[in-house]
Amino acid sequence: MKQLQENLPPGQPIRLVSLTTDPGFDQPAVLKKYAERFSAQDNRWTFLTGDKTALHTVEIDGLKLSVVDKPAGQQENSNDLFIHSEKFVLIDKQGRIRAWHDGQEDATLPQIIAEAESLARE
Repeated sequence: MKQLQENLPPGQPIRLVSLTTDPGFDQPAVLKKYAERFSAQDNRWTFLTGDKTALHTVEIDGLKLSVVDKPAGQQENSNDLFIHSEKFVLIDKQGRIRAWHDGQEDATLPQIIAEAESLARE
């Protein structure tokens, strides 16, 4: 996300949103520190937390992403609480999903930027 933020052209109405999958820990103050750590621009990149059920509804039903809580016996360490998607979802001005991209593939960054710019012009 930081690379994406750094490579988006300034002045474009493109927004980045990160949803927590651990709202019990990721309170607003924690997310603020995380945003500072990655130099998130306030007018470009937003970090959201809230009720776990509501977040999962957005992630699973709205964005069509996977989020699964890991049972205690399957957790490898204290931070290993869930399995979640690492996809980027592109949403247009009408709130429609237009694309999903692998968030772990650096090679997709130019394609994400090009598609985001195209959506911003619509």
